Amino acid sequence: MSPASRCRTTAAVIALLSAGTGATLPWALAVATPLPTAATEPFPVLSRERLGPLRIGSTAAEVRRAVACPIQRGPATLWAADGALHQRWRAPACGLELDLVSERPGPPPVVGSIRLGAPSPWRSAGGIGIGSPEAQVRRVYGADLNAQESQAGSLVVGSIYGGLIVTVRAGRVSGLFLGAAAE
Repeated sequence: MSPASRCRTTAAVIALLSAGTGATLPWALAVATPLPTAATEPFPVLSRERLGPLRIGSTAAEVRRAVACPIQRGPATLWAADGALHQRWRAPACGLELDLVSERPGPPPVVGSIRLGAPSPWRSAGGIGIGSPEAQVRRVYGADLNAQESQAGSLVVGSIYGGLIVTVRAGRVSGLFLGAAAE
């Protein structure tokens, strides 16, 4: 991927994360990349998909209301890759791990990625959950499956730069990841 494409990809993900919070992009990214619209959305799977009640951009308050298990919060860390603060929230008893992101200290963070594993009962917008058959994933998401980025044991819906990644073991879903898995 070219440096210009990486810049557009990072800007698009940050734009999606900040859209619901009223936050703005750093000026350099805002100049380099216009905010996505419905017609130009670079990662449509991110904007329409959810895992359980959470989606990319859900607020910390929404997470606390939705998650019934105890949440372990890691330290907030500044990532050089996107210039944002990231904090891992884990709820092992619910099979849930989240990356909460904030452009800077102060504004409440929003969900940047969601990872589900056993024993999570949550499902994707398409009804896929832990234990679902691989054939069901292919049937539900067939039009959006990315054959170039998928590999044995990992089906990519949309893109690794913004999409749903379905981990499959022995023909059954063993994990779900929603977000950007690469930059």
